Amino acid sequence: MDPKWTLSLLAAILHTVASAPESVFAQEGNSVTLIMQWHNNTDIDSAVWFFNQSCDIVRYYPYYNKSRQVRVTDPYKGRVEFDSTTFSLELTNPQKNDSGLYKGEINADGRKAVSEYRLNVLEQVTAPVLTVESVLSSGDLCNVTVTCRAGDLSLTSTCDISTCTQEEQTAPSSLAISIKDDLIICNHSNPVSWHHATVELEMMCQSTQHKKHQKTSIWIYVAVASGLLLFVLVGGVLCFQMHSKNQAGSSSAVNQSVEVSTFLSLFLKSTLISYSLHKSLCGVAPFGLGFVCLCSPSYSWP
Repeated sequence: MDPKWTLSLLAAILHTVASAPESVFAQEGNSVTLIMQWHNNTDIDSAVWFFNQSCDIVRYYPYYNKSRQVRVTDPYKGRVEFDSTTFSLELTNPQKNDSGLYKGEINADGRKAVSEYRLNVLEQVTAPVLTVESVLSSGDLCNVTVTCRAGDLSLTSTCDISTCTQEEQTAPSSLAISIKDDLIICNHSNPVSWHHATVELEMMCQSTQHKKHQKTSIWIYVAVASGLLLFVLVGGVLCFQMHSKNQAGSSSAVNQSVEVSTFLSLFLKSTLISYSLHKSLCGVAPFGLGFVCLCSPSYSWP
């Protein structure tokens, strides 16, 4: 290729890159200023700002009468401020439909200076809601799965003590979940605003372990109570049968009635004795001790 063509092509590429509009972000309702890139002390002939190439916003002619120097077009009256010293343009209350290409031109002694901006007017993001979906805790390990929601956006992540899984997002506003100082943080942000929500990892893990311990304890209590009840019933029947055999030779209808009453009295005594021993011995099956005493040959029946 001819070196001249190569140089021309490179110059064109550099010009295109250099003249690419600068991206500017503004929050809806908050003023934003676009700076005219002019660093020459030469007096200018005119300064103009355009919107999307064709729509005039303001024109400035320094050589006109003062009342006619700055001309703001009707759609922008009361919405923009023009600085006749720096030639900058301020949008005082930008809305989403003000997003677009802004171009400023200065003419001075036949030369032209151009400044271009791609303005993006964005809404303030909403506060996210962080929900705990599940907690898996075992020993020193704990994984918490959370879902963060904000508007139409949703992001689910699983976090341990040091990291959280991430998903790529390319929306104008985005969600990100991270962990820092034992806090799981969901951040909802765009280039002009942000909000966040948090949950404490350690608290969620401790709560889950406490619930597991409670469930285990309840089942232990149920099993022990069931075993004791069965032991009491079986022991009572055996004691009654043993006593009935010892008294079989001399029993009568009246004596049998007395023995039933005696058994009920002994059953109550056994319960009270067992409870008292359980309190003092702590951990020994209460009812069993009472019936051991009642059923032993050395026990004197009333």
